[in-house]
Amino acid sequence: MVLHLLMVRRGVNIFKIVILAGTFALAFAFAGNDLVNFVGVPLAAWESWQQFTASGMAADAFTMEGLRKAVQTPTFYLLLSGLIMVLTLWFSKKAHRVVQTSINLSSSTRGDQEQFGSSLPGRLIVRAGLSANKTLHQILPNSLFTALESRMQPVEQVKGAPVLPFDQVRAAINLVVSSILIASATSLKLPLSTTYVTFMVAMGSSFADGAWNRESAVYRISGVLAVISGWFLTAMCAFSACALVTWALFEGGSVVAVLFMLVAVVSLVRSNFFGKKKEESSFDIVADNTDKDSIRANIGASVDESIDTAVRLMREGLTAFQAEDEKVLNRCKNEAVNLFEDISRSRGSYYRMALRGGGDDLDNEARHIYYRIFNGMKELSHELRSVLGMSANHIANRHRPYSGALGDNLEQMLGILEDAARHFRAYAAGEGSRAELSAYADHCSSRISKIQIELLQRIDTEGLSMRSSDLYLNYLQFARAFINRFTIVALLERDLNDACRRNAARKEEETAAASAQA
Repeated sequence: MVLHLLMVRRGVNIFKIVILAGTFALAFAFAGNDLVNFVGVPLAAWESWQQFTASGMAADAFTMEGLRKAVQTPTFYLLLSGLIMVLTLWFSKKAHRVVQTSINLSSSTRGDQEQFGSSLPGRLIVRAGLSANKTLHQILPNSLFTALESRMQPVEQVKGAPVLPFDQVRAAINLVVSSILIASATSLKLPLSTTYVTFMVAMGSSFADGAWNRESAVYRISGVLAVISGWFLTAMCAFSACALVTWALFEGGSVVAVLFMLVAVVSLVRSNFFGKKKEESSFDIVADNTDKDSIRANIGASVDESIDTAVRLMREGLTAFQAEDEKVLNRCKNEAVNLFEDISRSRGSYYRMALRGGGDDLDNEARHIYYRIFNGMKELSHELRSVLGMSANHIANRHRPYSGALGDNLEQMLGILEDAARHFRAYAAGEGSRAELSAYADHCSSRISKIQIELLQRIDTEGLSMRSSDLYLNYLQFARAFINRFTIVALLERDLNDACRRNAARKEEETAAASAQA
């Protein structure tokens, strides 16, 4: 009590001390449980081997009574095991994803895209909660709810400051309660999952803190249910797999044991060292900075990647379609799906920009341009995903590709797109005028319209089915949308670049004038 009063008098933040102490307490609680689980099995195997070699008995006559006694573990093995666990937690991407899932489901931030979708059980729980809340409001006086709400007012977010998933109060509760539960259960020799305990404590504190509102509750609850069901499903799978492995070892003996060891080693090496690595993408840029210069750089990198990827996927996809290469076509379709998801996620950054706010009029205009550009690219990537999906289904159903003049016209369409991509990038960089770009876009649209007219004239002579005709028209529709949307994107990007250059030049002039007066 005296120490607390002294800290309050000197303005010391007690929560920082509790969080620091709670971090150490949780680390020791994890070590007391997970470290034993990690190192216990190999050390027991090593002790068994030592006892067997010292006994001099035959393998079928030797028993394991020696393991009933307490085994003294060398300190070196404990230190080595702890070091391996620390390095794994620090460098493992899988461990980072587990932590990120907990943070996403317990975050107090609002409006961002949720990690999990909605589910029927989640909807039912939310509806039941809203009905119970409505009933309580009818029974209890409003003054009680007003008093409760007054105790739950969140801290006002400072404009421009980074948005944290939760405050120091919740951080202290998560650390202290989790460490107490884990340490208590470990001392009572109760089996438990430290990750499960920590996760559920975080979910409980976020629910009590009001982090789940009507906009996010169904997604958060669905996520929690998915994680919990995943744990139960994993337990059942482990139970069944253990039974099968035990039966196989009894039936197959040493040969099966060696085979399982090889499979385990290969699986571990493959999943940790040769797994699929996601390539870095400009769409993964997090909008931490919401000023005009940062937005301008983000737009420039993202537009270039979007236009290059769209043209490449259309060329590779159409080439695979004509060659009836289903494998390559499906790969292009999957890449188009990933492109759409990446652009959709980046488009959502406009909301975080609006929450942070700040800046001058040009900063606000840059955020508006950001939204318009990414919205256009999102719509185009949606059309690309759709047309490549239709192409994959066309080949999967063994319909014939296009030949003759129709195939040549599609190749001409690809040339139009590739040439247009160069013109759009050149205009955004400062070459040409608005009138020239508009005239060039009209010229490209006219060429696409001629290809469409020729298709309509050849439907009868070429013997095209309605499915083939619709797919061909979808190719042309994508090309027309490519021209229209990236024309607007180029115009907006050029306007932002010119505005930023004028603003920088004006500031340089003001600085020079101020220096001259001084």
